[in-house]
Amino acid sequence: MRLPVRAVTGHLLWGRDASVWAAYRIEPVTFPHLPVAEKLRVHARLRAALAQMPGESMLLGVARLLDPGEIVEAMVAGVDLDACPAWRAGATDTLDQLIGAETRERRHYLVTRLPDRRAGRSSWAAATLGVGERFGLPPVPVNAGAVQARLRDAALVEARLGRFLALERVPAGELRWLYARAARRGTAEPYLDDAWTDGERRVGDGDAGRVTGPSLQPLADGVFYEGGTREDPARPSHRRYLRVDTVTGTGYQAHLAVADMPREFFFPDGGGEWFRQLDTIGYAVDWCARLTAVPNEDAQVRARRQARQLASQFEEHEAETAGLPHDLVDAVAGVDEERGELAANRSEPELRVSLLLATWASDLDGLEARCEQLQAQFTAAEYGLARPTGGQLALFTAMLPASPTPAVARDYAQFLLPRDLAAGAPFVGHEVGDPQGMLLAENLGGSGGRPVLLDPAWGPSRSRSGSVGVAGNLGSGKSYLIKRVLHATLARGGRVVALDRTERGEYVAAAEVLPGRTQIVRLAADAPVCLDPMRVFAGDERAVVATGFLTLLAQVAPTDLEGVAIAEAVESACAHQDATIGAVVAELERLGQEDGAARTVFRKVRAMARSRLAGLVFDADRELLAIDADYLVFHTPGLALPRREDLAASHLSPQLLPEQVLSQALLYLVAAITRQVTFSDWSRFAAACLDEAWALTASLQGRQLVLDFVRDGRKHNAAVWLLSQHADDLGDDQLAHLLGSRFVFRQDPGAVPAALRFLGIDGDSAAGELLTHAQSGQALFRDGDGRVGFIQVLPADPDLHAAFDTNPSAGPRVEASGEAPGLAALA
Repeated sequence: MRLPVRAVTGHLLWGRDASVWAAYRIEPVTFPHLPVAEKLRVHARLRAALAQMPGESMLLGVARLLDPGEIVEAMVAGVDLDACPAWRAGATDTLDQLIGAETRERRHYLVTRLPDRRAGRSSWAAATLGVGERFGLPPVPVNAGAVQARLRDAALVEARLGRFLALERVPAGELRWLYARAARRGTAEPYLDDAWTDGERRVGDGDAGRVTGPSLQPLADGVFYEGGTREDPARPSHRRYLRVDTVTGTGYQAHLAVADMPREFFFPDGGGEWFRQLDTIGYAVDWCARLTAVPNEDAQVRARRQARQLASQFEEHEAETAGLPHDLVDAVAGVDEERGELAANRSEPELRVSLLLATWASDLDGLEARCEQLQAQFTAAEYGLARPTGGQLALFTAMLPASPTPAVARDYAQFLLPRDLAAGAPFVGHEVGDPQGMLLAENLGGSGGRPVLLDPAWGPSRSRSGSVGVAGNLGSGKSYLIKRVLHATLARGGRVVALDRTERGEYVAAAEVLPGRTQIVRLAADAPVCLDPMRVFAGDERAVVATGFLTLLAQVAPTDLEGVAIAEAVESACAHQDATIGAVVAELERLGQEDGAARTVFRKVRAMARSRLAGLVFDADRELLAIDADYLVFHTPGLALPRREDLAASHLSPQLLPEQVLSQALLYLVAAITRQVTFSDWSRFAAACLDEAWALTASLQGRQLVLDFVRDGRKHNAAVWLLSQHADDLGDDQLAHLLGSRFVFRQDPGAVPAALRFLGIDGDSAAGELLTHAQSGQALFRDGDGRVGFIQVLPADPDLHAAFDTNPSAGPRVEASGEAPGLAALA
């Protein structure tokens, strides 16, 4: 097969018909769960860009096959593998699992034809080229002066469209890859790697003479059979497919065109967004929109002519007693609306658009099944897909950059206004996650098992919050997720402090399989540990934490007279460097001789000091805790915390038992110590894992502590991970907006509105349905850039999975690991 281009110089394509095209990659907008107002802004930008398109352009969406090595390179980016052998081993295992898997991402391109220069001379050059090739002569190199002139033309296009689209010039190597992969769809599809750009010549101001590049023709080496051959197994009678034999094997491709569209559709969520729907099918589909801009005046002439033709048909149906056909009435209404839009927006053109699709398989049975599913999905939305017999090779060529539009593609042209094509959402995607980090999940929003990466330290390294909020019902997978993140943090050289309140000690059990040094601190009545805030902390933090602990212990508000008395006693005691919490109590006793509020507080604190666990704070003979481990776990099964409902009713509830009051104050103290530990070494990323965070955020003191933790975490290269069953437990909007990443797993219907507010996508009914019916391990994920996607958490390897799984039943559990088709099945 002969390619439609004779040369590629940088991002410029030189066609055999003397045309010159410029190719750009478009950065997509993560779209599905944007608020409606933001979706409308995206539509407005796309509409403006399409209205500014040059005379002839093509929009291209390619389902790119990802190289497993590329994924693993992103996993190890920024990590010293010699210092982190556990991460090296994990990356190697991941590479072994990914080999042979089909993981894809959607890449979007805009290829636009530059204005013709000296049309007569160009036609002569094209004719000369054709004659020379018939005699076996090589293509004539492109003149360097012509390249510079065309670069200036392309710069004008970039200036027009760059205001609305994020344009990136496509390297010549990537353009060659586009041609090569088109012929090899359904066989050993090539990866887009450095091999395509190694040694690539850059075209710049210093070039002179003739510009040459690698030969293009070998990219299309293969034998193309329109309708296949008699030897094809399971060959259908209609033969509407293309067989391609290359050195990598035999592949089968099918090409379709949109033949019918609904007369009326709305944006958003009103029958449009057809490009985005192609990412939800479950297998790879390439799409192409070949468009030609028709000037507004010419479009109005065509619309008037069409209106006259329709009006003339009314006379033919005058004698029909059943009335006018509905399709005729609808057609007249559609033409009237189009004429009104063209008249109201005289600067906008009309677009003649051919919408083409391509899918492929290694066998004909698989190809036919994919085509039937594709046609059924579009038919349900009132779109008709045609699969022309005898036009498969022509449609294959029509989807190649810089190729002329064949007659079969023009036969299926649709006349659309820029607003209508923008409603198809051509440059939107489902991307979510970090550019590097652990392989956390599979993106369920797009086809092809797109991997989702998460780097726990990415936020602080980019002056953003690295803190994480996770909400989900029991058994939905939230603790499994955070244990996977915990393991990755330690394996990549970080540090984690976890607060484990479970009786079975699930975070303690996980320590057996985690890398690095581990330290378990069990807070019990006989534990030789001192948590006295006056001894543990220093500086201003000493007074703040001691005051917060005592106000919780005395169940008073900081602004009440009793709270003021506590603050005064702490301030007086802090004047002495070696003062303990006992000195504060003594100061309260002294103040109480003249102050009734201080006397009341003193009696409350003294009573609490007799409790079973009070020795952890009030026993001055206990030694301070020495902390030097990579993974530190505070195991607190003995804390008798109040129920969430009691705390929600009032943080000053008089019905709480003394043991519950002391437990809540101790939890606040442990969280404050955790914060101090994670902030101790700025050169090393550290995180604090606070499961069941409601026990902290329900009190004023605890909420303020968490809020300060999140605010100060970035500048200390630290983060806090908050987990709870209900999104409201993770704080109000002030706290939620400071979190870098947010995960919401399965929720009861009544909890969905709070979950959507937490994610920042209020009113998204589709997202609410996903949360209500989500399987274990499935979650809506909002990344640090504010993009929201639906993901499936991938399982850890078997040894880690056994330690991370909290299901009490025996045997392996698929749900706990979040196992699903695609990437997860490989593990």
